[in-house]
Amino acid sequence: MRAVPNPRNYFFLVTFCALFCCISGTAYAASELTVIVKAEIIQIEIAATKAERERGLMFRKHLKKNHGMLFVFPESDYISMWMANTYVPLSVAFIDNDGVVINVENMAPLTTDLHSARTPAKYALEMQ
Repeated sequence: MRAVPNPRNYFFLVTFCALFCCISGTAYAASELTVIVKAEIIQIEIAATKAERERGLMFRKHLKKNHGMLFVFPESDYISMWMANTYVPLSVAFIDNDGVVINVENMAPLTTDLHSARTPAKYALEMQ
């Protein structure tokens, strides 16, 4: 019997692969990308600087459907995320340097619980 992939991991992987094709090196053409996945339009903000990564999606009371943020780190590492000052529930996909989803964690609003990549990650994609 063939294993059926988790649709959520597939969604994150396809979204990331589309983004990965648009981003090269450390130069970014836009701070937001529009990606189409299975006829769904996805708006992804890019957090590439330290200040952008530190702020993330904090202080937002609402996040539109199919909107999220891709955190781009300078090098692969054991990345951890939390939800301090973040009002909307999010899931985070930790992604390695090759664009493969390592693990996905669900995060509750306004918590300081750490959610970590199981192996070194280069990217983290947060969405509702």
